[in-house]
Amino acid sequence: MQTTSAPNADATATVRASDSEERRPSWNPRDINILVVDDEATARKVIVRVLERSGYHSVKAVASGKEALDVLDKNETEYHLVMSDLHMPDIDGLDLVEKLRARRATRNIPIVMLSATEEMSVVYKCLQKGADDYLLKPIQMAAVKNIWQSVWRKRKEKSYASQLSDEKDRREQMDEEMLSLKSEIEKLKTEFTEAVETPVQVIKRTLAEISKDNSLTEEVQNALSAILKSLSSSDLYKPALSKFLLSDDNSLDAQTREWLTSEFKYEAAPAPDSLKSSSDAWPVVKETPVCDEASERTRLLLRSWEFDVWSYDEQELLPFLEEIFKDRDFELVDKFKIDPAKLRQFLIQVKKSYVSSNPYHNFRHAFDVTQACYLFLTSAKGAAYLMHLEIFAILISAVCHDIHHPGLNNNFQSNTSSDLAIVYNDKSILENYHCSEAFRIMRRPECNILEGLSKTEYRELRKLVINSILATDMARHMESTAKFSTLLESEGGFNRESQDHRLILLEIILKCGDISNPTRPLRIANYWSEMVQNEFYAQGDEEKKQGLQVSAFMDRDNASAAKMTVGFISFFVAPLFGSLVKLLPAANLCLERLEETRLHWQMRASEEETK
Repeated sequence: MQTTSAPNADATATVRASDSEERRPSWNPRDINILVVDDEATARKVIVRVLERSGYHSVKAVASGKEALDVLDKNETEYHLVMSDLHMPDIDGLDLVEKLRARRATRNIPIVMLSATEEMSVVYKCLQKGADDYLLKPIQMAAVKNIWQSVWRKRKEKSYASQLSDEKDRREQMDEEMLSLKSEIEKLKTEFTEAVETPVQVIKRTLAEISKDNSLTEEVQNALSAILKSLSSSDLYKPALSKFLLSDDNSLDAQTREWLTSEFKYEAAPAPDSLKSSSDAWPVVKETPVCDEASERTRLLLRSWEFDVWSYDEQELLPFLEEIFKDRDFELVDKFKIDPAKLRQFLIQVKKSYVSSNPYHNFRHAFDVTQACYLFLTSAKGAAYLMHLEIFAILISAVCHDIHHPGLNNNFQSNTSSDLAIVYNDKSILENYHCSEAFRIMRRPECNILEGLSKTEYRELRKLVINSILATDMARHMESTAKFSTLLESEGGFNRESQDHRLILLEIILKCGDISNPTRPLRIANYWSEMVQNEFYAQGDEEKKQGLQVSAFMDRDNASAAKMTVGFISFFVAPLFGSLVKLLPAANLCLERLEETRLHWQMRASEEETK
């Protein structure tokens, strides 16, 4: 298996595009001089043999990092690529990378790390240190066949990241591009809005235009105003029967009312005490530091968009998750009598329930989404609009939202009539599965973090979790975005006293967390993007294997990752975050990051089109 790398954060490991073009020799493998570094004699022979069979005939192998440095210092041959084992005595692979990057004469030599370790945090560490790529041992011919082109393509990507960084320091030169970008995004947002405009929005817009006609009589003007006011009501979609059931004027006896309420699933039943407005119903997120210095450092780290999930292994992420659930401002542990030991076991079991071999839909993604939701609640001040039980629900939803994800999407499940597709009738297949598995875990005695809830609270939390996770189905994205946008534009806007409004906000917070990768710092955002593409390619390979039509952007033989990322940001991420920022202005940094990320990928897309 070959993993793909993110643009390197180490400035000394990046080269300008012009420098790369000047130093790059021909694409012919026969013209490439490769230096192989591995302390195991058998491994060296295997690597050299595989390279030679792949067409690379100028290959020299040495047994240590020190010997490699001596060879390069002699400068008898210009080496175009170094392939080094990660684990070696004396000077290991990472040390060799650092030494080569520190020397003027060798700082630009492409370096590929070789190891049998599949742990993604190790891969990421190698790339951070300055390696250009990472290959799994034993080396396969398919992995090295186009390694030279692959390395220089990634060099090209790094050069774009470097150019972007330089242009940010020269704001005057960038102003024209940024203004153009903003204009394009606004245009796309307008097109998106028109594409998902609901019939009610069309009627409202049409009536508003008609009401501007000065020839209309006062009576007609007043009638149009009354209609517009009614259409702007947040209760527009609430069935009349629901109001009838709640009314004291109806003639229904208690038993009939209960039966109708149960049959039609209207929310006529009283809300649990934890969802009734009172002085202590709303969490207060404080910015004052805590007394414990270590806890304060953790809190500040978790409340920052700079948090790098790839800097930790998955086991190290568990304590961070505990801190999120135990946040003193939320008071969840005390209010809902959560046993700390069961909370820990719950999180451990959730981690085990994610498929670690998935490049993207794994536990690291679950943590990333949870921390993003935590940011929306704290740094962006979203908790001010939610009650404690709703915050508890959104954190559970975030950490569980992709449990047991097989790495193959809903379309694949449906097209192959998988067991899951049969169980869930092709409707939000994976999302229903994730919900079911989450509650199976919480039903275990040692993981039951819900045992402190009343029956009413449990039913309400279950509804909130299911609704939130099902909303992550991308097939429902347009519907959710339009619903939230309509709510914000309605008369009176968002009302935190409305349970329906808060239910929609929970959906949007989780959806934003789920697609928040492009709002992270560029090097992290790009690495996530490559992990998504790796998982897409894996599905495309499986579709080919089963004789299915390969899904869009999932064919590794027809790669167009940049175009996909630009489209995803423009049509899905930017419009949704644009609506969220209207309610939570403190999240505006996300939009700024989106512009930066989109510009980077737009440059990449332009490069792909010119090839």
